[in-house]
Amino acid sequence: MGLVAALRFNGKMGAILADEGFWNMRFRRNAHQESLYRLVDPDIAGALGIEVAYGGSGYASLHHEIVQHARARIRELWDGRGENGIANPPFKTVEDISRIALESMHAVIRKRIDLRLKLFYGFDSTDVTQGSYSTPDGKSIEIKQDAVRDRAVKIATGDEEGRLSKAWFKCRATTFGYDAERGITGYFLDPSKFVMCYNHEGWDAFGSGKYASGIVLAQFLNRKPLEVRREGCLPAEGLVTLIDAAINAMETFQETGGNINIVIVDGASKDQRYRETFDDTSRVAVEIVKALRGGYIDRKKAEWLVERLLLKNEKDSRIEAELFKKATDAQALELALRGYKLDEIPRIVTPAAIPAKQ
Repeated sequence: MGLVAALRFNGKMGAILADEGFWNMRFRRNAHQESLYRLVDPDIAGALGIEVAYGGSGYASLHHEIVQHARARIRELWDGRGENGIANPPFKTVEDISRIALESMHAVIRKRIDLRLKLFYGFDSTDVTQGSYSTPDGKSIEIKQDAVRDRAVKIATGDEEGRLSKAWFKCRATTFGYDAERGITGYFLDPSKFVMCYNHEGWDAFGSGKYASGIVLAQFLNRKPLEVRREGCLPAEGLVTLIDAAINAMETFQETGGNINIVIVDGASKDQRYRETFDDTSRVAVEIVKALRGGYIDRKKAEWLVERLLLKNEKDSRIEAELFKKATDAQALELALRGYKLDEIPRIVTPAAIPAKQ
């Protein structure tokens, strides 16, 4: 299903990330899925000082359609706001945008259910509720057969054990963003229960690997006193922890993998409130944290490098060179990043360490 994890650093800044792993309906693993989306168009975000990211785990096409529907609805509400739209806009907070995303989730899943009913029986869920449907020539036909009615009700209510419908309801999603009224907030969206839940803990992890990533995030927060948890951590410290959580999930759960895509939401920034990092830049960020996990650099150096890479936008090639310069053993680090086992590396770097044959 892929992993989505988010962490609030402080009242104005946080990040959400996702891996590229996905198992499609034929049970073939892919590693190119895009799971993070920007919900609010830049012109609207600039006018309101709001940014909202959508992260989805599970059936990729469902999330894509939900995002397209939500974006269209947000644009429709904004363009139709009227003369008093700036003083009293149709939405102002992450919660307002999240409710639009939830309504879009309802609409998209309902559309798919109705298409399934149309394919099988020629009527939709509204017809199931009223017990009859109309033909193209205007004739009303009552749904009388028990077998048809019972299965149609199961399809309409999401209780059918169909392969596609099960995939829809196993999906999970979250919104994560900033608004001037409440700062960094997030909301969990559940297609199976059609509910939206406020994330009061400041972090979230779901999808395949959620337990492995949740352990890292929980251990990080459990070390912090209440005062620090309220005020927040340093952004570089939070980013290293979040990436560490993702790596821990990818190393222990089979349905995660590929590169890590990262979105940083910074409410204090004027021109980079929403920053998306992927490809080579995120790969170098992952290398830095892997070097930390392997013991080749310490925590302070890792945070320093991640800060320069992701927050100060220094070139990834320069940061990668700096990483190997700061490593305790550059040759061993290179082997580790190429996938060699950590216990195997000393034998390769120092052949004399191999026990002599008896």
